[in-house]
Amino acid sequence: MAAASAIARTDTSAGAQAVALAVYVVLGALGPGTPVVLYFALRERSKHILDDLKAWMEQHNTAIMAVICLLFAAKLVGNAVSDLSS
Repeated sequence: MAAASAIARTDTSAGAQAVALAVYVVLGALGPGTPVVLYFALRERSKHILDDLKAWMEQHNTAIMAVICLLFAAKLVGNAVSDLSS
């Protein structure tokens, strides 16, 4: 919703807004879509790849969550600084 709102607030044409929204949707679908596509494309061969990915993510869960939290924090601080300076 935030992306759609931000795109709608821009002073660009409807076509450019549609392209921006399409790019956002494609990028957003990559995370959950890649393992699904991998599973359907490789069937049984994907089991080893996906199991290794799952094990890696379980092992590095703390670091992954720390990076995600830092990204959210940076975004919030950036918005706050932007709002205070305007």
